[in-house]
Amino acid sequence: MSAVGSGKTWGICNEALTNLSNATDHKKILMTTFTIKGIETIASYICEQNLGVLSNSIILRSWFQFLLVELIKPYQSFIVDINTVKSFDFSDKGKKVNFGKIGEKRRYFNPDMYIMKDYASELAMYLIEHSNGEVVNRLEGMYSHIYIDEVQDMAGYDLKIMKALFHSSISVVCVGDNKQATYATHNTRTNKKYSGKKLWDFCAEVEKSNLAKIEESMVSRRFGSNICAFANRVYPNSKNIKTGMTERTEHDGVFLIDRSDIQKYCSYFTPTILKYDKRTDVGDVISLNFGQCKGMTFDRVLIYPNKPLIDFLSDVPLNNPEKYYVAVTRPRYSLVIVIDKPPKSSTFETVTINIGNAIINGYRFVEQ
Repeated sequence: MSAVGSGKTWGICNEALTNLSNATDHKKILMTTFTIKGIETIASYICEQNLGVLSNSIILRSWFQFLLVELIKPYQSFIVDINTVKSFDFSDKGKKVNFGKIGEKRRYFNPDMYIMKDYASELAMYLIEHSNGEVVNRLEGMYSHIYIDEVQDMAGYDLKIMKALFHSSISVVCVGDNKQATYATHNTRTNKKYSGKKLWDFCAEVEKSNLAKIEESMVSRRFGSNICAFANRVYPNSKNIKTGMTERTEHDGVFLIDRSDIQKYCSYFTPTILKYDKRTDVGDVISLNFGQCKGMTFDRVLIYPNKPLIDFLSDVPLNNPEKYYVAVTRPRYSLVIVIDKPPKSSTFETVTINIGNAIINGYRFVEQ
């Protein structure tokens, strides 16, 4: 488990390429993460480190692709007729009461033979347990290493699948940051006590069973001390991060500016615009939701806040800080939050921001 900006994804891509170059067999390496955007990030890092080439020996699959292609389809005959499984049903049908028992076809499939997404991991685990070892044996024959990125997004039966992989001869590496647990692969009551921000407890249990070893890195190389201190205030706990970045620019840190100064600020610094979700009015500018920007890095960020974030600026704690933590840890150099009135907090001091030959009055976060 590592801090945001510690180079988790870049690191596993580098390790995968190194293991591939040192391989003495013909096995491939599998890399997976929950989102398609996450897979795109992995692909870009591999190309960046491999002379622009995406190796055919490194297989990239989203988590649901991994479940379907590697675990379910090859062994569907243990529960349904061969070649009948299609893909996934991502509608909300799986949230309704499911009267099917574990192992019954109706528990996992809709009438058109699409797998209900909330039961995909359970189905995969059922096949692992009822295939006489064939599911895991096949993976062992194909892959020398499996890398799971953004592991904090795993939930329910995903964790049981991970344990089955830990018991195999495959080298399995999982990286993530439970402070960024903004997604979950599916809704489940299974392993609820270990999901999302509580994933550390699952990791500790696995390590105690000698199935894996935990390595921590709480140093971020993405941003300087001011953004780092603000991020720790957004999501404070025993795993607070430290900064390892020393680069400086003309405009570094966390700032608040008045809504009337947005155009002047953006014209000079051209920040990436973030908002909590589509309900936040940002006019006609291009922007990203907090959830969309996970895994991304920008030089400068400007946030249109919602009410919880506005209240936080006046020292009201955030009840569910994960998405806010993701948002405030995206920039390398500067983070600006738009305000309509001065914050009621001693953690900000008045400051002037130079924008070419003019200045903007604002507030700067004071490191405690």
